[in-house]
Amino acid sequence: MIFLHYQQLKEVDRVLPNDIEPTNENLPALVICEAIINETLRLYPPAPFFGRYCIREHTIGRENQLRIPIGTTILVNSYVLHRRNDLWSQSDQFDYTRWLRDPKT
Repeated sequence: MIFLHYQQLKEVDRVLPNDIEPTNENLPALVICEAIINETLRLYPPAPFFGRYCIREHTIGRENQLRIPIGTTILVNSYVLHRRNDLWSQSDQFDYTRWLRDPKT
């Protein structure tokens, strides 16, 4: 993914040259590397689907509430979730800076 974005690759090379290994000491300088990894995982999650088993009854939603009974298996499509324009601005674009603006993105 990073090879499709030359400017970002240059930035990674700037903060982490070939002769330097990532360590706890230089970790604070790797904020951009972390943002690029997060954005890559957002667009191409290693597990595009994941499931959860409901062990307690839950109600989700505010206006259109949905009751989830005990024993229900819930599948989440993270691939689609991470491409929703109502949750992510320009959701189909690789934009690592979204993680720099708000690391909790």
